[in-house]
Amino acid sequence: MSEPTNEQLGKFQKIFKRAQDRFRRCEDWESYARRLFLDDLKFANADPDNKYQWPTRMWNDRQRDERPALTINKTRQHNLNIINDAKMNKPGIKYRAAGNGATAEAARIWDGIARHIEYQSNAPAHYDVATTFQVTAGIGFLRVVTDYVSEDSFDQDIYITSIPDPMTVYIDPDARAPAKEDMRFAFIFEDMPKDVFEKKYPQYVKYMGTEGLVGDRGWRDDDHVRVAEYFEAEDVEDELLMFDGPDGQPMTLLASEMRKVDPKSKVFDDPMTRKRSVSRRVIHYHFIIGTHIVEAEEKIWPGKTIPIIPVIGEETIIEGRMDRKGHTRAMKDPQRMYNYWASSAVEYGALQSKTPWIVGVETVEGFEEYWATANRQNHAYLPFKSVGDDGKPLTPPARVEPPVPSPVALKGMEVAAMEMQMVSGQYENQMGQQGNERTGKAIAERQRQGDRATYHFIDNLAIAVRQVGKIVLDLVPKLYDTNRIVMILAENGESLEVKLDPQLQQAHMLEVNENNEVITRILNPAIGQYEVQADVGPGYATRREEAFNALTLILTQAPALTSIIGDIMFRAGDFPMAEEAAERLKRMVPPQALGQGPTQNEQMLSMQVQQLQNALKATMDELAKEKGKTQARLEKREVDVYDAITKRIDVVGKQGLSALQLAKLQDDVVRESEEVPISDTYEGHKEQDSTPGAQYASQQENGMLEDHEIPPGGQRGPDGHVYAPHPEMPGMMARVTRRI
Repeated sequence: MSEPTNEQLGKFQKIFKRAQDRFRRCEDWESYARRLFLDDLKFANADPDNKYQWPTRMWNDRQRDERPALTINKTRQHNLNIINDAKMNKPGIKYRAAGNGATAEAARIWDGIARHIEYQSNAPAHYDVATTFQVTAGIGFLRVVTDYVSEDSFDQDIYITSIPDPMTVYIDPDARAPAKEDMRFAFIFEDMPKDVFEKKYPQYVKYMGTEGLVGDRGWRDDDHVRVAEYFEAEDVEDELLMFDGPDGQPMTLLASEMRKVDPKSKVFDDPMTRKRSVSRRVIHYHFIIGTHIVEAEEKIWPGKTIPIIPVIGEETIIEGRMDRKGHTRAMKDPQRMYNYWASSAVEYGALQSKTPWIVGVETVEGFEEYWATANRQNHAYLPFKSVGDDGKPLTPPARVEPPVPSPVALKGMEVAAMEMQMVSGQYENQMGQQGNERTGKAIAERQRQGDRATYHFIDNLAIAVRQVGKIVLDLVPKLYDTNRIVMILAENGESLEVKLDPQLQQAHMLEVNENNEVITRILNPAIGQYEVQADVGPGYATRREEAFNALTLILTQAPALTSIIGDIMFRAGDFPMAEEAAERLKRMVPPQALGQGPTQNEQMLSMQVQQLQNALKATMDELAKEKGKTQARLEKREVDVYDAITKRIDVVGKQGLSALQLAKLQDDVVRESEEVPISDTYEGHKEQDSTPGAQYASQQENGMLEDHEIPPGGQRGPDGHVYAPHPEMPGMMARVTRRI
């Protein structure tokens, strides 16, 4: 590698001087909190060997006087109660569609991407590390990094990690956001073994002996070289453009991004383009060895925030002095009290005599063997001399009262234990001891009281995990900027493939086959806005067990539901052949329950359609029946008309009419018959057993005129009817009837 130019050296010197000034500010701001962080961390991890819970002077005095100094670390269990609760209720990243083209299905794919990143990063273990430091000493750290997928690929992936020693991190003292996402700079230090450093950075071995950012104070030792990663944010002025895209829809893009794509784009000079000045944040990354900034490691972090996320217990600023604390701080004094009184109780008992008898020497003279073994053997009796050699009675041996515990020490231990519960908010029944609660509701309520006392730790962890999700949301469109296939992880642990397509015109799309089965899921990570939340709750395995128990209880009380939800119950089971049982039961589930059959509304509409079809069929049958009747009536009328014509012609023919008159008469009869409604003809004959001709003759008989009613020029014919000259047809006669 070539030596840096004078211009580069000048730039590096400015960066180093700025980093050095900022680091001194961090040291001044955090010095008090860091000192107490170490004290709290030691105190929380105290044991009988390291004696971290005893003040040094008191410990030395007790050692010199050979007095007991016990360490009974109850603080550790109080801390573990919170830490293990966080482990049982793992936080996870969740996304929710918030507009601008985002969809619920795309949000679920984002969830799968985040779960896969957490899985490949072993993120739950890193969350546990950060939570442990948060609870025990006040602060832990998470970090997001990027790395290449493999040695032969230019594709990068995102990883979530933790920082093993929070004391190696310094962040901007002026950051005030809950997750410190507004920090403008940060440092991460690492003590690298010399042999590793020499192999990785052979060109910088000459800088190993330099003092570094803080001079020679703890910067180096004989076996390690301290290096520093330095992030700093720069606010760069830019311009936001709004213009019509290729599809006619409005688009917004930074001018700097547009110049990368098309430096001579007409959008810049288009009067219809809306513009406004904006400030965007650029994150610079530098690698510092000693007093030298490694130019090869200088780069631009692709995200818009520094990827260091603190997990804070409690942070306070009082009179300009910052302090961070975890769960340990408030329990220090009660714990010291407990250790002191426990040691005093042991000391009090140890100083009491263990000799069981007080005897006079002359009383047991000659029986020394019995009394010497009285505390080891069960003799039938213990002989002694009741009278002395001088004949005077001797005082018999007396039993010494056994050692008794110190009442004040025991009371002190009891008070100390109670005070630890009071300051922690965690009482005996939350620490595994049985309380007075008997019902499930009472037990749950007591548990919630303990959770409320320490919930700020879980909530702050959720804030940190939410910030991790925001960083992932920001990085994915920038790192996954080409077509590629990525793996996502469903909530049940199933791995799925998703195609990322930055050219897709919508946030999400599904490709299906001829059987309507999904074959490809496509996501454009650059489209849509999403809100990030941290899902804190039991892990999937725990929720699966709870679901199995709940479904078992439901089916016990309602066995009829087995054909509906029995397959779901077995799928939640965690025992051999559960999946096989679930598959068999699923074949018995009605299609409607699986969402494959018609919905309830569709079933109601189908029933209505069926009813209408039945009514229509009945109507068509009735119409067909009426049509048959009508056809029969038509045929019957034709017969009746023919019969009437025949009879009429026969009657009129006897009057000596000509052939022309007969033809005319036939036409009149036919026309008259056509003017008579079929229903009238039919209804007039259906109840009688006679022919239409006979009925016609009967009607004519009822309508005959009297002789005095015969008009001038008329005459009565042989049939009894009256005939007169036709008014419109000269030479023709017309029958005259009375209207009834």
